[in-house]
Amino acid sequence: MRLYQINLILCLALVFIGLWSYEASGRDAHTLSVPVMGILLSLFHRPLKAGNEKMIKGAMASTLLVFIIMLFPLRNSILADHTMAIFRVSLVLVLCAIALIYYYRYFRVAHGNENQMS
Repeated sequence: MRLYQINLILCLALVFIGLWSYEASGRDAHTLSVPVMGILLSLFHRPLKAGNEKMIKGAMASTLLVFIIMLFPLRNSILADHTMAIFRVSLVLVLCAIALIYYYRYFRVAHGNENQMS
């Protein structure tokens, strides 16, 4: 898969899982931050499709930030023993981790080839 496709899947997942969490939480406003993060990550779609390396780094950093931020709701869900909340947050974390792996592989391949040429 290409980076822009991974980003699009992650964005859609963040929006849908975030809205699912919003409904499941009794419309708790802080859960709306997850769909907002998905919408913000979607702004990277076109630059990723064009292969803009600075934007790829920005998308990678933003995805890492989402991953780190989602660790706090996971901890709270575990402490409250909410099984479905744990599932939703874990799903977001897994999707972010997969996206981060793809970003890492992209940079490893792109910069690994430059180092071999020198």
